[in-house]
Amino acid sequence: MEVNKAPRLKISRVYKLTKEGKMTDWKGLYNRVMQFSRLDTLPVGMKYFEKREDLPSEKDVKRPRLNQTLCQLTAQARLLGRPMIGLPEMADRCSLGTYAMGFGDLGEEFKSGRRNLGSYHCSVENNAKFMANVPRFDQGRWAALYVAPITNLLVEPDIVAFYGFPAQIMRYIQGWVFMGGAPVKSLTFSDLACAETWVATYLSGEPRIVVPCNGERVFGGAQNYEIVFSTPAQYVERILIGMEAMHASGFRYPITANILDAEPVPPAAYFTRPEDHPYRELGKAGLEVLKKYGVEGGTW
Repeated sequence: MEVNKAPRLKISRVYKLTKEGKMTDWKGLYNRVMQFSRLDTLPVGMKYFEKREDLPSEKDVKRPRLNQTLCQLTAQARLLGRPMIGLPEMADRCSLGTYAMGFGDLGEEFKSGRRNLGSYHCSVENNAKFMANVPRFDQGRWAALYVAPITNLLVEPDIVAFYGFPAQIMRYIQGWVFMGGAPVKSLTFSDLACAETWVATYLSGEPRIVVPCNGERVFGGAQNYEIVFSTPAQYVERILIGMEAMHASGFRYPITANILDAEPVPPAAYFTRPEDHPYRELGKAGLEVLKKYGVEGGTW
């Protein structure tokens, strides 16, 4: 019996960047995401807007009826498939998240460290150190944000986030490393995960590994086993190509463990005597994938 069969959307072509001025084939990308990582929830794209009038029409997106946190908007997109709008005047349920997104400043009680003393920090000095390192946008930089599953995007996103098991997220890290060689960074407090996922990734221009925080678990439905890979949207294609190449070479998800008391058969790349390895030519399959897309690895 086939296990964890990946759902597929009805499209006619593989994922590729469309011509300038047209939307990327994100639905095609989703098919490939599911083929190589089989995520349990929908990947989410986020777009920032300097002018509110540039937002997609409200008939095509859902504006929250209640004041909600950013992690709630993200959860509705990835768990329920809803395109959502976030506005500064509706973002008062999480002061730190509102501050990180540039949707509002913090009062003196927060800035002095008195609000979080004894809960998140042992001293006002530690709180000040925390606040100095929070990734954040300048206040007022964005007038609104739009977040939606990549299967239902109306605009090109700035950032795309993938939630999954560590073994699934490992595939995205490997895709990035395969194509560029640089490691994926993680700068996490396990607090204010929205700032790490959506702000730090945007400001750094590089992918991030994020551990969901308490708020995202309580209000955003993040599960005990989930971690996050977030990346600037322009890198998704090359990461996915790297994942496909490694898949062709035998590095796949789900992972089948060797029997613990048997003689292991590691991938040919790690075998001490590659000439004795029964699948020593599998690396050629990965190179064929690069050839298919007309790309090469290199520095990001």
